[in-house]
Amino acid sequence: MSDHQTPLAGVAAGFAAVFAVALAPTGRERGYATILGWMLWSQFGLHVVFTAAQLLAEPGGAAPAAAHLGHTLPAAAPQEGGGGGGAGMFAVHVAAAAVSSWWLRGGEAAAFRLARHLRALLADALPRVVRPRWTPAPRPLAPAPVRPAPRLPAAVLRHALVVRGPPLLLAAP
Repeated sequence: MSDHQTPLAGVAAGFAAVFAVALAPTGRERGYATILGWMLWSQFGLHVVFTAAQLLAEPGGAAPAAAHLGHTLPAAAPQEGGGGGGAGMFAVHVAAAAVSSWWLRGGEAAAFRLARHLRALLADALPRVVRPRWTPAPRPLAPAPVRPAPRLPAAVLRHALVVRGPPLLLAAP
């Protein structure tokens, strides 16, 4: 959409930046909204990196690049040469983020589902194959809380006889 070829150094810098930032949210499964948020930020970052690389590769180097910094924003006006910028560039970045998020969410869900199945499979099979050389020490049990015995009403115990000890055998006379 920009009518300019992105230099290889810009592509390499964009790849390195996205890879470095992508390591941050790893470790647990994410939802579509979280992935979409990360993808929107990465699309904005790639737009800035690629635009800066294109402007620095133009004849004259950094001086024209400083004058064109307004083109790094997604809602910027189209470039002078009739290149696609502005709303078209913004729409392409949002579409790329949405499609990439949908694709990554499906892959991530499949990878975590596979990991759960493997963990369940190995949890059943591994203890039969590998016997531990030591057994863990039992955890000390916490003492039971002391609660006072509930008091029953006196009417229930009126005809009860409390005798401690074993019952006595009555001998025949």
